[in-house]
Amino acid sequence: MADLTIHWSGTIAFDDHNGLRFARLREGLNKVLHRRGIPSAWVWCRECKAHTDIVHNHLLFHLPVEYRSGAKFSEIEGHLERLVVGDGILGEFAVRLEIWPNPDGLYLIKGGGPKVWKLFPRIRKAWRTGQGVIHGKRCGTTENIGRAARDREVAQNEAALLSEKQGRKRG
Repeated sequence: MADLTIHWSGTIAFDDHNGLRFARLREGLNKVLHRRGIPSAWVWCRECKAHTDIVHNHLLFHLPVEYRSGAKFSEIEGHLERLVVGDGILGEFAVRLEIWPNPDGLYLIKGGGPKVWKLFPRIRKAWRTGQGVIHGKRCGTTENIGRAARDREVAQNEAALLSEKQGRKRG
């Protein structure tokens, strides 16, 4: 899995208060991955430290093994920087792409508040802080791993099990 962090304060745009820049980046990344035959599968969040009011983003996405190092990894990094460069990058910290061998995604929900922290007690206590005011959508997933896709999968599995049971009763 690849973990992308974008600090808009490191770009000429300086901020992405309404999430439009990040939406354009996700759209562009979707095209980059599609051209390489890589399905888009990601979760993302927008955060804003209360003391700065400047938005930064996290995107955890599927990247096949052959793209996790070497020239292909550099190629993906280049595309990501190009997608942000339209706004001009001022510092190396603006766009960071890392590969995590076994991510659990807990970092993305660290600002969810007491209800989320109770549901996911493995979220590190040091991470449990408010993530500021976000205008627009705070987090999301691609449709292929979203709630509707998971619900369809459950329904298909249940239908298959029922069909199998009925087949055994007849036979």
